[in-house]
Amino acid sequence: MDVAMLDVKSVELDKGNPRLATFLEKYGDTITSEDVAFALDDSGDSGNTMQTLREAIKAHGGLITPIIVNFISDENKYIAIEGNTRVKIFQEFLENGTAGNWSKIPAIINNDMSEQMIHQTRLQAHLVGPRDWQPYAKAKYLHYLSTKKCMTDAQVEACCGGIATRNTIRKLIDAYNDMEKYYRPLVASDDQVDTRKFSYFNELQSRTVLNALRAVGKNKGDFAQWVIEGKVDTALQGVRVLPKVLQMPKAAEAFLSDSNMTVSEAMKIVAAAEIAPASAESLNDATLHSLMLVLTEKLANFPYAEVKRLKNDPDAKEINDFKNLNDFLSDLLSDILPEE
Repeated sequence: MDVAMLDVKSVELDKGNPRLATFLEKYGDTITSEDVAFALDDSGDSGNTMQTLREAIKAHGGLITPIIVNFISDENKYIAIEGNTRVKIFQEFLENGTAGNWSKIPAIINNDMSEQMIHQTRLQAHLVGPRDWQPYAKAKYLHYLSTKKCMTDAQVEACCGGIATRNTIRKLIDAYNDMEKYYRPLVASDDQVDTRKFSYFNELQSRTVLNALRAVGKNKGDFAQWVIEGKVDTALQGVRVLPKVLQMPKAAEAFLSDSNMTVSEAMKIVAAAEIAPASAESLNDATLHSLMLVLTEKLANFPYAEVKRLKNDPDAKEINDFKNLNDFLSDLLSDILPEE
């Protein structure tokens, strides 16, 4: 393995990357750096990411982190295993006459890498590395490795140094399978698939959520439909509290019968029932969870007019209340959460 400044024109894109290869098959070889970023990103936000990367490279006058290439001796060519978008940006800067020296690009050169080494490089850079892919992209690549029998879950785990456990890997693959099987067919076209919805299906892998669905005669297909309709309106809180909604008859009936009711709205029914025994004189009768739900709801809907009023009245009693609450929660969270 060597480090060198390579002629950027001599570096080819990694057409063997399954995610880039699929894009090239559809659109051909004449693609831009934006196209490469879109093909490799899968986040739905590759345009903004691409512009930020381009401006950073231009401002710095080059790269801080070298790309990784594979030199294939039999064919005398360099393939960009990691850094395809950066290669494309350099090549476009050179072609367009952008001020700066873009003819050479810093690269870590590996000679005649095996397929296993190539997969390991991608995983270490993008599954747990500093340039990690979006969750959907990670799951899609892990699914590819699994179905094509390129690497086992155990091999992926070993490659990532234990940061990505076999359970995490399998959960991502299962979530990808569920999204492709139940969500994608409900969308009019591939262009309308929102990969950010992957987090919903990742949370769906919880046995608690699946059991709650089965208890009311629903399945993963129904869940996917709820995601499409916006009934499951948030990924983390929405999916995680779905069992609580489905396990309470009144909330479940309202949620299942009203096509416009979201999980968040159904949770208000749950919270109201939980806090019902409490009164102004006896809030201790309510559960902490229900109180937090009510407080969160109140703060989420705090009128903007009140915000302006408090901003113009720094001595208002409510400001001190907010400060005390913030200080207490900060101290409590510092005791609960592990140190980074």
